[in-house]
Amino acid sequence: MINITKKEINNKLQNVLLRYEEVLEHFSHYKTEKGFLSLDSLRKANSEVYDCIFYYTGRDINNKFQESSDNINEKYSMDKKIEDKINENQVKLFESIRRIQEKKIKEQCTSQVLIRLYIERYLPLIWNKELDLLLICNIDDHQLLEELINTKQKNIFVLNQQCENVNSFIKEKSKSNNGLKLINSLTGNEVVDFFRYQKTKFNNSQYCLWHNFQNNLNNSIDLKEANETKSKLKIIKSKVFAKTSDRYKTLWVKNGLNNLNNLKVFPNINKFNNKFYNQSVVVICPGPSLKNDIKYLKNLNKRFFVCAVGHSLGILNDNKIIPDMVIHIDPLKSDWAEKTFNNYDFANIKLLLLGSTCDKDLFNKNAKNIAWLSVNNLYDNWIHDVTGEKNTFLNCINVSHVTLSLLVKFGFSNITFVGLDHAFIGNHFYTGSSTNNQKDNISFGKAEQEVLWKSKTEGIGLCLLEISCVRSSEYGLIEYLANSSIS
Repeated sequence: MINITKKEINNKLQNVLLRYEEVLEHFSHYKTEKGFLSLDSLRKANSEVYDCIFYYTGRDINNKFQESSDNINEKYSMDKKIEDKINENQVKLFESIRRIQEKKIKEQCTSQVLIRLYIERYLPLIWNKELDLLLICNIDDHQLLEELINTKQKNIFVLNQQCENVNSFIKEKSKSNNGLKLINSLTGNEVVDFFRYQKTKFNNSQYCLWHNFQNNLNNSIDLKEANETKSKLKIIKSKVFAKTSDRYKTLWVKNGLNNLNNLKVFPNINKFNNKFYNQSVVVICPGPSLKNDIKYLKNLNKRFFVCAVGHSLGILNDNKIIPDMVIHIDPLKSDWAEKTFNNYDFANIKLLLLGSTCDKDLFNKNAKNIAWLSVNNLYDNWIHDVTGEKNTFLNCINVSHVTLSLLVKFGFSNITFVGLDHAFIGNHFYTGSSTNNQKDNISFGKAEQEVLWKSKTEGIGLCLLEISCVRSSEYGLIEYLANSSIS
């Protein structure tokens, strides 16, 4: 998904068009079972295309790590002819199902058949039954749920409206189907947690709310309340799946404008390309494991180059460890950042690396050298135009990836990360320190799993480098690094 190209998306769209033709052919001859199977395939194909477009970044070639690309963060635009053809086929498809429904009603077919037709007519066409969430309210009978399970719909959340028939069915079936849940709120924690979990798996899951059923419930959800719920669900999902660019693009521009004078005064990181050729470096990250592992660094940090990300400065200062290099790219001026940076003496820092869209006050620190980098790719093009300097970081989704990319550009050959946790302890992403006691640490979701971090490094062509993530039980890796050649 990370390297998806326009050509690949266009090929997937052609497959979608073929799927439409297949479904329409079956339904035109009233071959409903074959039509349903083809419709499942169509929905899944649509879902794959949707995900590809959502995660498309503009990277259209298999760039090597050091190569740049001018279209990073570009959005995909569908060909108008393909879009019109898909819209036309959608109309034909729903009309075909409507005709079959009318025919089956006249034939007085079983309720199971009619329920199945209802499901196929009202499930969205962009849908993956394994990943997407169907929310249901206002039902007083379990038959719909039973047929949904038969059609392999996995995630079904039903509002608890105190209906014994429905509740008993869910209680029994949920023993063997963990995707079937009885919930007390259509916008509550269960729904939020579902989206958060799917995000950790890079599944941009869809959702659908079904509510328009005749029922005898005393607490039925009316149309107004249902529409309000849909609006809340849209906000919940958008917040969970919001891209960094969506959250920060305005702040990036604001901070970048405020920093223009600083960007003229201080050099760009391009000045340091290959300046540290074949040297070794340990990168200090602020994950919870650092609290235990930091003791191994106290007597070793003079024996190799030490690079720290900004969030680790608090605990490093507590342990009197002075890094050679510090990198900070966060655009936010948080309470934590102010506490940490205002209480830290940068006089012994050889090189302070700041994002061009960081808070402008950071450029006033008393580090021996300060340089800047632009990390937001397409969103920083205007900065590239103004300064004449350009940095591109492919597939970098957080500061650890940017740091890795940066150190490779600088020429380091042996790179080891300490405190780069791929899980978190309690509700904490960062280890505590005298300036960060965790009280103001806000989490936006669980930290990446190790497999995701590794997949990103492989995606940017770093498989041949010596890259390690160590814990205290792997102290020998640090010893190895300390004994490596350092000029």
